[in-house]
Amino acid sequence: MFENTAMTLLKRMLPILLCALLAPAALADAPRQITWKDLVPPIPTDHPFASMTRQQALQLSDIATVRDRRARGEKLSAIDIEDEQAAARKL
Repeated sequence: MFENTAMTLLKRMLPILLCALLAPAALADAPRQITWKDLVPPIPTDHPFASMTRQQALQLSDIATVRDRRARGEKLSAIDIEDEQAAARKL
């Protein structure tokens, strides 16, 4: 008796279960090839650093790093301070 009731319930629930499992697959987009270029946002044409050379960008990064460390209260060495000042003079 119990087996008959369980089988009847399973037969009724099986179509609902299949629909629930297959519905997301039916709504999914077709797969596409993604490259690194697709993941990197485009740089705006009016980007203020677009015209900088690699050397200038590195100098600006050095300046920002030292100033960030100073703002966080880290102790800076004399070499760090001199490097920051030299990079700022070059820019």
